[in-house]
Amino acid sequence: MIIKRKIAVAVVLNSAIVLATMAVILSFFMGNKDAFIRSGPQSFRFFTTDSNVLSMLGSMIMIPFELRILRGKAESIPRFAVILKYIGTASVTLTFFTVMFFLGPTFGYDIFLGDTGIFTHLLSPMLAFYTFTLLESDCEISFKNVLWAIVPTLIYGAVYLTQVVFVGERNGGWEDFYFFNLGGYWYMSSTVMFIAGILVNLLVRSLHNSTCRKLSGIQKSGKRVYEW
Repeated sequence: MIIKRKIAVAVVLNSAIVLATMAVILSFFMGNKDAFIRSGPQSFRFFTTDSNVLSMLGSMIMIPFELRILRGKAESIPRFAVILKYIGTASVTLTFFTVMFFLGPTFGYDIFLGDTGIFTHLLSPMLAFYTFTLLESDCEISFKNVLWAIVPTLIYGAVYLTQVVFVGERNGGWEDFYFFNLGGYWYMSSTVMFIAGILVNLLVRSLHNSTCRKLSGIQKSGKRVYEW
């Protein structure tokens, strides 16, 4: 019963993530503007938007499987769904830490936590982190999935680097809105972000697995725990 209560809370929080993210993105297509985004399509230039979409998709996939558990029609969540939730959570957690420990202190939190930023930079990442590390602990995440979780960061980094450094704003590329090429030190920023991404992925995995191991003690005592 303890596990089912956690699953029930996870369903509520996952639904909140989905609704909040959809509302934010829809607002950009309906004329809402913030400090950086001027249109709906332009919003997808930002890792903030992309990571929140990944997190939303991970939450969206988890909901029906968790509902089946609550209805007694299933005892576990498919492995692929848990991995996708992990990738989305790791990505949006990287967004959170980047804002909290680099962009916010450097350029001011008002810019990043105002308007829709309060959801995409703070609330939604916190909800995703909480649900995956403390509520959705069916089974442990293997180390190889840490590498899968860094793929979105690598893809985005390659696109950002191409648009900002190799193409350049003067030639139709992007402006350096994340300030990763200040002083021409893009190679240092790229290295730092890669290392930060790996560390964040390891953190999310570690906390998720820690909760899973604690629940495994309940299973040994004879109580039911949902597994793959």
